[in-house]
Amino acid sequence: FEKNKYIWKIFKDNAQVVETENRLNPAYSNAISYIRVHNEDLLELIGKMVTVYDTFPNASGYAHEINIAGRQRMLFQKITKYAFSIAAGEKTEEERKKLDEAIQLFEYSGKILLNGGESIPWGGMMKPAPVSVKNEQKKYYKKWREFKNMLQIILTQPKNNQTFLNSIHYLENKNGDLLDISNKITNALTTLSIQKASRLRIILNIMLGIDLFILVLGLLLADRISRPIRNLTKSAKKLGEGDFNQHILIPHTHDEVEELSLSFEMMIRSEERRVGKECRARWS
Repeated sequence: FEKNKYIWKIFKDNAQVVETENRLNPAYSNAISYIRVHNEDLLELIGKMVTVYDTFPNASGYAHEINIAGRQRMLFQKITKYAFSIAAGEKTEEERKKLDEAIQLFEYSGKILLNGGESIPWGGMMKPAPVSVKNEQKKYYKKWREFKNMLQIILTQPKNNQTFLNSIHYLENKNGDLLDISNKITNALTTLSIQKASRLRIILNIMLGIDLFILVLGLLLADRISRPIRNLTKSAKKLGEGDFNQHILIPHTHDEVEELSLSFEMMIRSEERRVGKECRARWS
């Protein structure tokens, strides 16, 4: 554990990054979400600008401007299409180039619609926008600046969160190392458990041996103690039957059993002499 705990700490830190971070770059995700939610708003503002031109009594005099304004609508639809294609990862480099070109043309066309100038690619000269058109243009141009900022994020920033990807890459590369360490720790614990179990078996066998020894010793001691008492019992029974021709085996135990055996032997001899005297007196 002590040797390898730093590997787990780094692994854990990267796992927490994966848990808390988003796979996608947050700024990139926000940009795509903004375009998806607000693209219809900008299309509506462009449409209002075209409508204002159409309401002029001399609308025919603004035919070129109306064409450019209508093209802005189609150009913006292309811009959103390119942005979504890039987000989906389809033809990324080609779509980035098309998106950048469409942004530049949309930006330039918006300026000449407002202030007048030469149109691209047709080369016609455009008149500055009337006041009523300028009011609508300012609204759409303000919205366009927000969109342009989001589009620049899509063009310049990576789609994926690099911090997230680095952590995923680390986990993939170090996963095997951590598994090896886990196996080593598991093997070490298994070996320790086996050693403990082996020691426990030895201790149990020793205890069993001691128990058997104590049992055998107890049986031997019990037999040593009970044998003289059994002999005394047999002798007492024979003595009651009048048999004085017996001798008590005196155990050399140096205890009460030895003293009892000696006393019993003395009693038998004494009784034997008394009975002998009576018999001789009866026959004399």
